[in-house]
Amino acid sequence: MIEIKNISEWEVFTPSGWSDFSGIKIQSTDEYIHLFFSNNSELKCTPNHLLKINDVFIEAKNLSVGLIFNDIQIIKIKKIIDNILVYDLLDVKLNNEYYTNNVISHNCGVGNWFHKTYQAAEQGLVDDDIVKFLPIRLPWTVHPERDSNWEKTERSQMNNVEFAQEHEVSFEKSGNTVIDYETIEYFEKNHVTDPIFKSGFDKNLWIWKNPEMSKSYIISGDVARGDGSDWSAGHVVCVEDLEQVAEYRAKVTPDVFGEILLQLGYKYNNAMIIVENNSIGYASVQKLLDKQYPKVYWTTKTHNDLFVDPLNWSVPGENKIPGFQTTMRTRPLLIAALEESLRSKAKNDDGLIIHSSRLLDELKTFIWVQKSESSNTIKAEALKGYNDDLVMSLGIGIYAKNTTLRVKEFDAHKVNVLLDSMRIQSGKEIEVSTSKDMNKKPNPYKIGTGKTEIDLSWLLSE
Repeated sequence: MIEIKNISEWEVFTPSGWSDFSGIKIQSTDEYIHLFFSNNSELKCTPNHLLKINDVFIEAKNLSVGLIFNDIQIIKIKKIIDNILVYDLLDVKLNNEYYTNNVISHNCGVGNWFHKTYQAAEQGLVDDDIVKFLPIRLPWTVHPERDSNWEKTERSQMNNVEFAQEHEVSFEKSGNTVIDYETIEYFEKNHVTDPIFKSGFDKNLWIWKNPEMSKSYIISGDVARGDGSDWSAGHVVCVEDLEQVAEYRAKVTPDVFGEILLQLGYKYNNAMIIVENNSIGYASVQKLLDKQYPKVYWTTKTHNDLFVDPLNWSVPGENKIPGFQTTMRTRPLLIAALEESLRSKAKNDDGLIIHSSRLLDELKTFIWVQKSESSNTIKAEALKGYNDDLVMSLGIGIYAKNTTLRVKEFDAHKVNVLLDSMRIQSGKEIEVSTSKDMNKKPNPYKIGTGKTEIDLSWLLSE
């Protein structure tokens, strides 16, 4: 149950003084965190409620005994499984911060109730607890009495995040997203579009471009059980154009997901398929092996570590495992590869092109999370209540493309240049010239034999 009470005549005390707020959100919760402080005060809140410690907001579930809020120490924490009503303020005018029992609470940015409600309204969704709203964005630029001079004055009094929270109607700018808001806005304005058609038995396969015979493709997948909150997700990316051409996301069993990837691989010119093989993911990989799909990605394993073999990624072996393993070492690398490629496209027009609104929604809630104050561990993951399956599956594909196909393409080019430089003359040994510029890309398939030429393209076929 969620109830909103509009209030206009009251004020709340904040770190910046007394502030207006628009109302109170009242909701029921089946579990909550009960905090006890050294000044004999208490606070009950939801596990994901944000509280401020040393200028950092931490979810209540990640707090620990001994932490200090404004000279008040936490002396006991209880996690209670029980149904109670909790209260939160809406639209606090001064930075969306306010005191609750001398502790600073916060409710701005991606992931809060308002963001979820607005996102649902944009998509026309109706929840049991949410009435249907009409989404309207009114940034400061539509105000008749605000101009560039007003903006300059306001920006001089607050940082970019604070300005975004107060005046730009931007959830992404006021959050802590892994992909910066300029990059997200760039793709939303320039590349995100509806697919040309939706296919598959569940219509969850979105296609923006059909395969072209002259191009190669890579397919990457992240596997879920099919009965939980996570999705099995996969992407098809054109290698030459570095462009997302298809995407699949659904709650299907791993073997069904493997069959879907198999059919996509055949459709897109026998694309390289790289699937995360952690736990249940191996069932999808096994489906590809059982059907003897020709281009399954294999990871080399030596000395209890995993690495990408750039020359033999598709060759089985004793020290190899099919698929890709996301580990503590590889996870940051694939996230970094995706972030760099998206940012490079937005800043320099030289990077990955994405078209999916589903993917963009995940990027908007893919944030840096401080796991606990004591460890200072920061991890990139989906905000609580959201998903990152499309993000992680695409990261796997871009990482594999950067570490595997780049080397393969370079070596193939060198072979092509060498073949082109070969000339066979009657009665003489084969002469090889290596003086040609290796950066040029001549026709690699034909060699001269005097008066005729021989087509050697069959040598390069797989």
